[in-house]
Amino acid sequence: IFESYIKETDSLIDNFKGDLTYTSFNILLGFFNIKFDAKGISIFQFDLFFNKLLSSLNETNKINNNIPYLNKSRDPSKKLTLVLDLDETLVHYPREKLHALENDHDLNHLKIRRGCLELIKKLGKVYELIIFTSSSEDYAKIVLDKIDPERLIYKLLSSTYISEFQGMHIKDLNLLGRDINSVIILDNEPINFVLNPENGITIKSWYGDSLDESLIYFTEIFLNLIKMTFTDVRKALKEIQNLDL
Repeated sequence: IFESYIKETDSLIDNFKGDLTYTSFNILLGFFNIKFDAKGISIFQFDLFFNKLLSSLNETNKINNNIPYLNKSRDPSKKLTLVLDLDETLVHYPREKLHALENDHDLNHLKIRRGCLELIKKLGKVYELIIFTSSSEDYAKIVLDKIDPERLIYKLLSSTYISEFQGMHIKDLNLLGRDINSVIILDNEPINFVLNPENGITIKSWYGDSLDESLIYFTEIFLNLIKMTFTDVRKALKEIQNLDL
């Protein structure tokens, strides 16, 4: 059985050769962990294929100079990192009007979701706040100047930090440089956290509804969550993930 899995590993690696990234490497590693456990093999020396995996990483994708994305330790007074999506989660800006924002910094078309400013103000004091968006850095900075005047958001991760996985553009929380047990992501697109589903909470997409109160509810939920005692936030998130907000 052991030898047959080694051969299967070699076959999979060869299929990836040329464009194996750290993301796909982690997926492969997790796949074999699960597979071997299911077969009842309690001890397995991964280094038989580990070195081949590493050698297959091509030079262009092997090391992103931005990894980890957060290169400084988290403020010890903040035990959790909260990753927030930007568009359709906190704000909405019509795509057809983007040229006005990027060229003239025209904020007339920017819509800010009800509760957004209060969320940042309250949660920024007790969470390490990260904005993770697939939009450009220039666009995101203009928006953040408007919604975060107190500079409570610790880090902006824009489109250059987006990973590709099986043809999808995703947000890989494993690359943040934080213990994954202490990371939460709030996003209107669950596909964005497909690699970390237990860390993710989906919020309804927002396009300007003035009566929407989702962020108000989530602000209170996260304020209560930070008061709880746990070793893995993912266990505490299970009940929240079922909310339809």
